[in-house]
Amino acid sequence: MLPLILSGCQSFLAGMSPYAYHDLLYHPPHQVFTYLPGMWMAYLPAAASGVDLRFINLISMLVSALILAYSANGSRNHSMLLVPVFLLTPYLQYRHEIYLGVLFLILSIVFFLDRNNKWWTSSIASGYALAAYQFVWVIFPFIVVSAFKRWGIKKAFVNSLIAVAIALILILPFLLGSPEEFIAGVYGNWFYIDTPSVNLSYLISLFIPWDSMIIVQGIVMVAIFSLALQRMDPEDRWGWMATALVLFIAMNRVINVYFYLIVLLLLVMHGISVSTLKEKPDEEEEAPN
Repeated sequence: MLPLILSGCQSFLAGMSPYAYHDLLYHPPHQVFTYLPGMWMAYLPAAASGVDLRFINLISMLVSALILAYSANGSRNHSMLLVPVFLLTPYLQYRHEIYLGVLFLILSIVFFLDRNNKWWTSSIASGYALAAYQFVWVIFPFIVVSAFKRWGIKKAFVNSLIAVAIALILILPFLLGSPEEFIAGVYGNWFYIDTPSVNLSYLISLFIPWDSMIIVQGIVMVAIFSLALQRMDPEDRWGWMATALVLFIAMNRVINVYFYLIVLLLLVMHGISVSTLKEKPDEEEEAPN
C-alpha cells in the first residue's frame, strides 16, 4: 500500500495521472492504482517534502482518537472507554493499513460535525469521505436518511447535493482524464479478483453463482435502506451504518480482515451517540424549574 500510494503521489506531482500501471520493486509488474483521490491526496504533503508517509497515517489516527474522546468526554455511561478499547484492538496494533488513518479521521470529522448539527460543514466532510474510500458509498445513504428525518427533505437534498458535488469535484478530473485506468483501479480490480472466503459470501456462493454476488449485495442494501426510511431513529444512524456495512463486507467477493475495523469505528460512534442520548432525560429532570 505504501509504495503504491507514494508512486501515485509522485506521478501526480510530476504532472501525470496516478491512475496508470505502476512498476514497484518487490511487487508484481504493472500494479493497478486502487485508491480514490481523497485517500492519496492526503499524502501529497509528505510525498512532496520527502517525509515518510506513515507519519500522515499516525497523525490521522491520533487526531481521530482525540475527536472521539472529546465527543465522549463527560459521559456518565463510560462511553469514553469505547475509544481505548477500539484503539487497542489487537489487529489494529499489529497490522497498520496505511489508508485507515485518513479514512478514520474524515469519518470522525463527519461524526463530530454531524453530532453538533453543523450540517453545512458536515456535508462538505461527507463529500470528501465519498471521494476517499469505496465503503463510504455504502453508508452514505443512511446519512441522507438521517438528514431527512432530522431536518426535512429540503435540507436533506441540499446536504446530499453538496456532498456529491464535493466528491465529483475530486473524482471527475481523474475519471475523465483516464477513465479505463480509473475504473480498473477503484472498481474493476476488486470485482475480478477471486479470493476464496469462509465468510457469508462463501455460503451464499454455494447456492448463487459467484458472479451474481454483487446483485445479492444490492438487494440486501436496498432492503436495509428501505427499512431505515421507515424505522430508523436519527440518533441510531451510526448503528444502522455499521449493520449495513458489516453485511456488505460479509457478502463481498474480496474480504480482508481489516475491512471490519471500519465497522468497529462506526460502532464506537454509535455507542457514544446512544450514551449521550440516554443521559438527556436525566439532565432535564435535574434542571431547575
